[in-house]
Amino acid sequence: MKLDKFLDSNGKMSEEALRGYAVNMPEVRFDSTASFKAYFKETKGRFGFIQTPYKVVKVNMPYAYAHFYKNTSKANRGAIKSAFFETFSDPLFIAKDNSKGRDSVYFYKPFLDKDGNLLDLFGIGIDSEGKIDFMTFYKDISGSRMKRMLKIDDERIVYVKE
Repeated sequence: MKLDKFLDSNGKMSEEALRGYAVNMPEVRFDSTASFKAYFKETKGRFGFIQTPYKVVKVNMPYAYAHFYKNTSKANRGAIKSAFFETFSDPLFIAKDNSKGRDSVYFYKPFLDKDGNLLDLFGIGIDSEGKIDFMTFYKDISGSRMKRMLKIDDERIVYVKE
């Protein structure tokens, strides 16, 4: 299994292994849509593009910025927004899942908060026309997304950081 190096002896995700790859949460350096846009190396209209180890992620910048604060699950993502770019550009692994009838692409990266707590962050997009359309970014508080990733067939794991 491609994700074996992240598992403990019981076949569960090993916090110790993930901590070995975790980085400190970066400081937030954007506080408006305009300052958020400045972090993209390439933009076209309202879209910004992030190069990933798999494919380019296309981000509707006003939508993504608003999504940090207002979204369907009423979760405030302001505390994790500083990890947005690094989760996509330098993930620990990338997996594809089509359980909902479309190819969702999951970018995972572990971070440490200021107190040393491990944060499992996922960025998600839909594979579309050679690019990935950004959909959401969140902290996997319950661990349910990670458990789902462990059940994905190896051929659906499209990237694992060495």
